[in-house]
This record gives sequence, structure tokens and C-alpha cells, in this order.
Amino acid sequence: MNEYLQSSIPSHWNFVPINELTELIRGVSYKRGDESTQKVEGYIPIYRANNIQNNLIEDDLYYIPHSFVGDKQYLQEGDILLSLSSGSKKAVGKATLIKENGKGTFGTFCGVLRPKRELVNPLFLSYFFKTSNYRENISDLAGGVNINNISKGHFSKIFIPLPPMNEQLLIIDVVEKLLARVNTVKERLDRVPTIMQQFRQSVLAAACSGELTEKWRERNQCENSSEFLECVNVDYPYELPPTWKIVKLYDIAAKEKYSITDGPFGSNLKTEHYTESGPRVIRLQNIGNGQFLNLFSHISHENRDQVG
Repeated sequence: MNEYLQSSIPSHWNFVPINELTELIRGVSYKRGDESTQKVEGYIPIYRANNIQNNLIEDDLYYIPHSFVGDKQYLQEGDILLSLSSGSKKAVGKATLIKENGKGTFGTFCGVLRPKRELVNPLFLSYFFKTSNYRENISDLAGGVNINNISKGHFSKIFIPLPPMNEQLLIIDVVEKLLARVNTVKERLDRVPTIMQQFRQSVLAAACSGELTEKWRERNQCENSSEFLECVNVDYPYELPPTWKIVKLYDIAAKEKYSITDGPFGSNLKTEHYTESGPRVIRLQNIGNGQFLNLFSHISHENRDQVG
């Protein structure tokens, strides 16, 4: 993969290992019981692997005393915070950019890559950690016997295509504009399920009130409309079109035995009556939201005759 990337990048770019562009700083070690789940005087937040997503997650924070933290172990704006050890191969190596100072520190299973700013822009570097090339490198390098680990030496084997600083800034500008458009589209797509649900409800309401076929009725007046005006004497919350009528559900069911029926209730049919084969039983589990769920339950012929 590195050979392919190296041959495909512009000729004036360099192909540089991550360790030459950053300083690796290990996380803070502490004993169980030294931490607090509440923010108290003299304690600072400590971020762990579960706080590292696309952005830094502020949920489920622990706090440790300032005295445990070395000078370099305070998170700084521009740091790349990584998970260095994890039982999950997918979780090891996940990274996020620290966007402001004063966030706190980080735990022993994490590390920080602090960019050498004269060589690489932190935001440009953070883009690399979101690429498939980085993930493939981590998967190849991080395998452990019981836990997946990244060591300092691994970052000498992970290379990044590096343009000159002025071109890094240009790329950042273009990427930020494109990502802003992507986020706008994502926000709109996130609203689609709600919009579709509202539309579906509106369509059903229009269908059940006659509004949906109002134009059709205007074009197709029923010659025998009097036949449709017969209805049972019930209260209905909507004003129906003159060509509609209200009927009993029983009257429109097939006139066959068991076309409308119900089953045994309560103690007549118990869990122990169900078998792996035999007559099928339709249960509440088969009734989905507007659909029939094809789940199978059976009882014996003997039990069917007893409860039928």
C-alpha cells in the first residue's frame, strides 16, 4: 500500500513516517480508587478510549488529581488523541483532534501525537487518521495475543503523503468547504424519516376521509349513487363524501366459515402447549406495524381440539 501511495502522489510531495512529524506522549497511569466520578477541587478530567469518536465525547468522564499529570500530559489544541490499546481491533488506533486547550488529560490506554507544527498542520494531519490507508496500516500492525496494541515503533512504519505547508493550508480550506456541504446534506437526510412519516400519515388521513379521491369523484359521478348512500347508523368523526358509505367489517369479509374468528384466550392455551410442529397458531408476535410477521408457533392436534 505504501509503495502504491508513494508512486501516485505529486512529485513535489514527500512520503514521511508519522513519528518524524509528531511526538508520542503516553497517557497517565493511576490506581483504581484514585479517580472520582465527580468534578472536585484539584481534579481534572481524564479522557479514555471510549471518549474518542469522530469528535471528543464528554460523556462518562472520570477525574484525577492534578498531581498525577506530567507537564506534557495536558491536552493541547492540535493534539491527536488516540486509543493505543484495546480488546477490539476496530477500536485500537481510533483518533480525534483536540480543538482547544484546557480539556484535561488522557488515560494509560491512550496516547497523544503532538504535531511538529513547522512540518505539518495539525488539522491536515487529523484528516490522515480518518483515511482507509491509516486503518489498514493499524490493522496490520496492531495485532496482539490478547489485546491489540500500538507502540511507538509502529508510527515509524505508518507513512503520510506530505505536501508543502502552503499546499496543506489550501487542502484544508477545500476539505472544510466540502465537509460543510456534506454535513448540510446529512442534516437534510436525517430529517427524511420524520418527513416521510408525516407524509405517510397525511396520505392515510386523506385516504380515510375521502380527500384523496375528491378530484376523481368529480370526474366520475356514480350513476347508482343511491346504492352507496345506504349506511349503518353510527357516529363517525369525519365528513364523508356522498358516494361513500359506512359498513360493518363483518359484512365485507368472505362469507365462509372462520372468515372472521378469534382464538382461545387466557388459560385455555398456555406456553407448554406449544410444539415444534402441528397446527399453526397466530399470536400477538405475528402482528407487526402494518404487516404480518411470519413467525411460527404450533400446537398439537389434541390441544387444538380442546381449545378450539
